[in-house]
Amino acid sequence: MFRSQTLTASVACLPAEAVAFIRDYRRLPDWLSFITGVSEEAGRWLMDTPGGTMEIEFVPANELGVVDHRVTLADGQTFDNPMRVVPNGAGSEVQFTLFQTPGMSDEQFATDAKTVQTDLNNLARLLSR
Repeated sequence: MFRSQTLTASVACLPAEAVAFIRDYRRLPDWLSFITGVSEEAGRWLMDTPGGTMEIEFVPANELGVVDHRVTLADGQTFDNPMRVVPNGAGSEVQFTLFQTPGMSDEQFATDAKTVQTDLNNLARLLSR
């Protein structure tokens, strides 16, 4: 089993609105700090990042708030990322579980966790307007 950490952000909008925003590939650069651009090519969504081009694909739309997604790095490695939006009163909680994969140092895991939390906070600011 891998070490994991679930990071969250409270969002002042209904879950359906949060899910729709998260699943909008064109909006990813608005809240993901490591993306400099996004494009669609032959039905595949590609993200431009400092580490090269990555592909992203969300699970099919659903009513449960599941926005899990698969990221394929430029070198072909794939990572499945669990992400959920759950109701919280008149708002939502966005949850992302980060895994420390083999070969990832504790320092890199901590850096990745900070990046994820920053991105979730960016998302919360955008959706809470």
